[in-house]
Amino acid sequence: MIGHFNPLGTQQWQQTIEGHDGELFLSGRWLRVLADTFELPLDGLGSWAGDVLTTGVPYSHISDICGDRIVVGPFSDFVLPPNMAGDIWRGLADELTSHSVPVSLMTAIDSPVADDDRFKVSSTALRQVIPLNGDLDELKSRFSSMPKRMIKRSHQADLEFGLAQSTEELREFFELHLGVRRHKYGLLCQPYELFERLWHEYVANGDGALVIGRHGGRVVGGCLLLTVGDVTCYKYAASDPDFRRDGVNHRIVYEAMRYGLDVDCSHLDLGRSSSDQPGLIDFKRRFGAEDTVLGRFSWTPDEYQTSDDARALLSQLTQMLTGPDIPDSATEKAGALLYRYFV
Repeated sequence: MIGHFNPLGTQQWQQTIEGHDGELFLSGRWLRVLADTFELPLDGLGSWAGDVLTTGVPYSHISDICGDRIVVGPFSDFVLPPNMAGDIWRGLADELTSHSVPVSLMTAIDSPVADDDRFKVSSTALRQVIPLNGDLDELKSRFSSMPKRMIKRSHQADLEFGLAQSTEELREFFELHLGVRRHKYGLLCQPYELFERLWHEYVANGDGALVIGRHGGRVVGGCLLLTVGDVTCYKYAASDPDFRRDGVNHRIVYEAMRYGLDVDCSHLDLGRSSSDQPGLIDFKRRFGAEDTVLGRFSWTPDEYQTSDDARALLSQLTQMLTGPDIPDSATEKAGALLYRYFV
C-alpha cells in the first residue's frame, strides 16, 4: 500500500531507515533543520506491508518564484531509500508525478529509478566514502604520496587543529566558508541559521563535531561533521587559500578521519562530488575514498511550461551580490534571503 507519512517525527519512519546507508539525509532530525531554516513544506511518501512502513522518500512540493516542482530529498546530497524494489518505486513515482509538476531526485545511478522510463538523468556525481577499517597509521599508509607529503607540511607550517567548543568558533568557520563560496566560486552562502541549527541538533548533542584549523589564532580551515550511527558525514568544509600550499585541505580530511575513529565510526562519508569536478574527485581518492555513482533523475510533464526568467534573475543577483565591491555582510544577508530558491 502506498500512502503518506510525516518524515519529521514519525518513530516508525526512524525505525525503517535506522542503520541503512545514507540515513542522515532521510532522518527526521536533518529534515527538521531544513524545514525550519528554509520554511520548506515536507511530506513523506511510503510503502506499507500491513502496518509496517517498509520504505519511502521525504519530499517537498514547492511553489515559489522559480515555479511549481517536487524535490525528493531537498538540500540533501542524495537519497538512498532502503528496501526500494522496482515495483515499489513505480508506485511511489505514480503518486509523485500525479501532481503534473516536475519531479527530481539525486540517488544511486543503479537504483530502481534508472529502470523507470519516465525519469531521465540530467547530471551525474560521485559519492565518496573512506572506510575507517584500521587505526590512523594504517589508514595513512594507504594514502597516495600527496596527502602524506601535505600533512607533513601542515605540521611544519604550525597549523593547529582541534574540535570547536563554542558557537563563537562556529561563527569564525562560517565567515571563512562564506568567503570561499563568494570569492572562489562566485556563489551565495547558506544562511548562518542553518549552521546554528546543525550545531545545536548534532554537535551540541555529541552527534558530530566542528574540526577547526588555526594559524596564529586565526581560523584557516575546518569542516562540519554530522554523525549518524557508525558513519560520520563531512558536510561542509572551507579553507583559507593562503594556506592551501601548506596542506590545510589535506589536514582537514586527516583530522576528520581521526575524529571518526575516536567515535568508533566505520566510515567517513566525504559527500557528493559533481562529475565535472575531476580535481575534487581525485583529491578524495588519494585518501582511499571509494566511489558510488549518483544520478540526478528528473521528470517533466509534457504539458508543463517552464520559465527561466526567475533562474536567470537569481543568477544575475548572485553575480552582483558576490562581486568584489560588496561587503561580506551584504552577501551573507543575500544568502539568507535567496538561498532557499536554489532547491
